[in-house]
Amino acid sequence: MDQLMPGKTSSSSDDSSVVCFFEKLQSAFLDEFEKDVAGLSISLKKRPSQYQISSEEKTLAFEKDAAQKQVTYSWPGKSPHEAWRFSCVLRVLSLIFEAVQDNLLLSKRSIYYDNPDLFGTQQVVDSIVDDIAYTIGVDRSALHITSVGKGLTAGVGRFTTKSEFCFDTSTGDVLIPRLADIESIDISEVKWVLIAIFRRLVHKRYSTEKGILITGKGYPDISTREFAHLLSDIVSQGKSSVVPDLKVALPPSSPHFFALVDGDPDGLAIMSTYKYGSMAHAHESARLNAPKLEWLGTRISDIVSEKNKLDNDDWVTISLTPRDSKKIQTMLGNNPVFAEDGPQPDWRAELQTMMLLNMKVETEVLYGVDGGLEEWMDSKMASM
Repeated sequence: MDQLMPGKTSSSSDDSSVVCFFEKLQSAFLDEFEKDVAGLSISLKKRPSQYQISSEEKTLAFEKDAAQKQVTYSWPGKSPHEAWRFSCVLRVLSLIFEAVQDNLLLSKRSIYYDNPDLFGTQQVVDSIVDDIAYTIGVDRSALHITSVGKGLTAGVGRFTTKSEFCFDTSTGDVLIPRLADIESIDISEVKWVLIAIFRRLVHKRYSTEKGILITGKGYPDISTREFAHLLSDIVSQGKSSVVPDLKVALPPSSPHFFALVDGDPDGLAIMSTYKYGSMAHAHESARLNAPKLEWLGTRISDIVSEKNKLDNDDWVTISLTPRDSKKIQTMLGNNPVFAEDGPQPDWRAELQTMMLLNMKVETEVLYGVDGGLEEWMDSKMASM
């Protein structure tokens, strides 16, 4: 099991909600133990499966009229499967309770490795943790569960932690720090924030004098989305609503937020996750989204317009895989971001174009244009 770390990340009201939940559960168990035959049970709310775009905050949210579903896990239960689910939920709750009592932090990964034979997969733990947080009405930090981040950042930003450690991202990419650890942030020289797959850009020092690069290495984890939201918050309001005591040095003019993703269904889904939120965490979208995010590229039209400048025509067109086609159909049919009356008709049109042409494109194609990807990006940013 990963080493537990001391630290407190949640508000006192959230903490009291968590403590109250455990006290009620404890009381219910004690009442059952006084009976001749104890029938233990744990009830958790399940997140709705119907979504809409919140008109107030322009984020992905649950439909207001979606029916609330509650699942009760009992012991010994009606089947071996129910008994197993009860055991999994109880074990996760006991680890969270210990962390809250002792003011420690743990990760979903450490919970899974506490008893991998019991849980079977990491996904089981992830689902239980999210359902517990949703049931209590708090985010995971109130459960003293922290993300083990994979996201990286580079550029002209400087961040100082409460332990007085300074992250100077101009010297290279660094692992995105936890929000709770950041004491001050200096983005006074930032002209833009770019979310991208950026290894080559960092290597070429593209962001050293221009902006901040962020990557979640594919689909972003919570801590990467929190960081993007923090920067978006600061740029919009001059302060952070999530980290109220944060010291901030702002640039003279408001930086633009851009996303550079592959022109395929996964690229658009990743960009949508940053800007509007994810279906799995729709109830937390307002504290995780970056609403000012603009799509820099890569569109099919970007590649078509640059076709004559490319060194290698074999890179220009890539056929959709069966998985790509299925994902596009799911996004168009189930995700309100890409709906016919959704907030991004151009994103929807791009997915439809992919299906019509049976084509997707990769950002790497632009490495072959005159001036390379970096010059193309400068020109594109200047035009937006």
